[in-house]
Amino acid sequence: MLVVGDDHNEPVADAVRGILDGHIIMERAIAERGRYPAINILKSIWRTMLRAADPAYLPAINRARQVMATYSSQRLWQRVTSDWNEFCEAKKHKTNDIGAKSAGQVQSVGMLARR
Repeated sequence: MLVVGDDHNEPVADAVRGILDGHIIMERAIAERGRYPAINILKSIWRTMLRAADPAYLPAINRARQVMATYSSQRLWQRVTSDWNEFCEAKKHKTNDIGAKSAGQVQSVGMLARR
């Protein structure tokens, strides 16, 4: 089922996902990074995988999903910390600007008081 606008929580898509034995989630962001097919392995679910896959491969499949989940959470953490660092730098510059203006105002008041 193709979902317009990548809204997977749309009511019809959500109902269909509950009925099907599995679903493959394809994401535009993955395709934009040049990986085809643009399948999001972590969000895709195969309820029949335990019966369809060779039992000898199941540990490797599970380990691959764990590694991908760890990588995904690390990328999210890197984005959050990067945004936080940018925020702190911007705030520091703004605080320095305010401090410089305040210092200038204090000097001006001191000069007026001396007169």
